[in-house]
Amino acid sequence: MRQRIGDREGRHSSIVGSAAGGSGARRARMRNDSAGARRARMRDNSRMRAIAIACATVLAAGCGGGGDDDVRVTDQPPACAGDAPALVKALTAAPGRVRVDGEPISHCFTRNQNAADLQALGTGMLRAAQQLGDQAATSSDSALRLGYLIGAARRGLKRNGVAAEMVRRLEGETGKLGANAAAYQRGLRAGLRQG
Repeated sequence: MRQRIGDREGRHSSIVGSAAGGSGARRARMRNDSAGARRARMRDNSRMRAIAIACATVLAAGCGGGGDDDVRVTDQPPACAGDAPALVKALTAAPGRVRVDGEPISHCFTRNQNAADLQALGTGMLRAAQQLGDQAATSSDSALRLGYLIGAARRGLKRNGVAAEMVRRLEGETGKLGANAAAYQRGLRAGLRQG
């Protein structure tokens, strides 16, 4: 069997040409390419897994309920657990120190946050950002609060990198700032500093 394979390689080497470096070199190159391709696929799979988790978080954030009789399955403070009105109310202290149950908004993000808590956090923050974003064109206070919320979320991202897609969605609510962009920037700086 090996004899026949060797004969074929010999006959086909003239077709492939000497630039291929002979059959042994070609096989070694194919093995190296295969190992490199495997490593690249593994990196791509890791990236895809991270992207899938982030997308699932964003999708889940858009599917939250809204009634006061919702059952809470989290140990987070209500403003961190999907209660957008409580979060918006807490943001009235911006650009001063905004606290949620005695802690900065960035502390809503934790290193070992489970999917349910991350979903609840994303739901509440996105609702608050949408409400403030809708008002930001006509209210500099709302623009400032939106900036603070996004700054605090960016600060919290340092504690939990999985929430990057959620922060991107929050930043998507800044499209209607108009003349209140300066107030937004002031709030953003305050949120990054102390949020």
